[in-house]
Amino acid sequence: MKFTVDSSVLTDSVQWVSRSLSTRPIMTALLGIVIDVDTEVTLSASDLETSAKSSFKPEIENKGRVLVPGRLLAEIARSLPNKPTTFTLDGNRVQVTSGSAKFALPTLPLNEYPNLPKLHIKVNKNSITMAATDRYRLAVREIPWIPTDPELTTSALLRARTLADAARSIATTKELSFAIAPTTATERLIGFATESKSITSRQLDGTFPPYEHLIPTDSASVAVIEVASLLEAVRRVALVTEKNTPLRFRCGATLQLEAGVKEEAQANEELSINFKGEPIEIAFNPNYLIDGLSARGRGTSQSGER
Repeated sequence: MKFTVDSSVLTDSVQWVSRSLSTRPIMTALLGIVIDVDTEVTLSASDLETSAKSSFKPEIENKGRVLVPGRLLAEIARSLPNKPTTFTLDGNRVQVTSGSAKFALPTLPLNEYPNLPKLHIKVNKNSITMAATDRYRLAVREIPWIPTDPELTTSALLRARTLADAARSIATTKELSFAIAPTTATERLIGFATESKSITSRQLDGTFPPYEHLIPTDSASVAVIEVASLLEAVRRVALVTEKNTPLRFRCGATLQLEAGVKEEAQANEELSINFKGEPIEIAFNPNYLIDGLSARGRGTSQSGER
């Protein structure tokens, strides 16, 4: 096995798959990253719950397949100079050369490495709805989707960290393939893939609690305000709040934000809003509100009370 690749390409691929390395493996092989050299090079890693792959096209001299210590490879990749890097399998060691830097990595037993789970490509409707809750707050987001089978509907439950890691890692990708294994499949998996990278994760058992009835379709009172202005004001007023102390909203002709008590520090601020309905008073956990507004981004935010 021998190939040469630009160090930046190598580092990007290694960092992607190393996210799925097991920290407490049930077998030594799960400490490793598989390097599979054929018409292209594919790196893969798994902790048996989450699996990741990344492919790139280097200059290939000899094909082959080998398993090397994953954490060590990740550290080496991060430290390489910005030069072409050559991998060569020499007996039971992999020689890594980049400029004047040379490393020799031991290999792990490849025959002990488990087969990574495969994914059945299935999707649902014309949109994907994601929901999460920590029992105190609920977040829901709907995004458009181009299905391969518009008649199929399904759902999946997975770890939020897996989805968040995937989203951060492929944030610059224009198109993403998303797939959920059918309920009849032996391996209940969910997967995300770009042109060169993919990640799969086992679905969690159980069902997500019904939440649709918690989101009102109409409201007696509605306030519309620019997100950036509200976020800045909430951050300022929240400076005087103690732990678990709410931030109070008074909505009418304007929005008044208040925090603190008479005996302690106090803060208030008034903002212009577009308001319809009866005046309302409501209180929020300021940290929860800041999280929600930060995720909302630019534009306006609409709040309502039934």
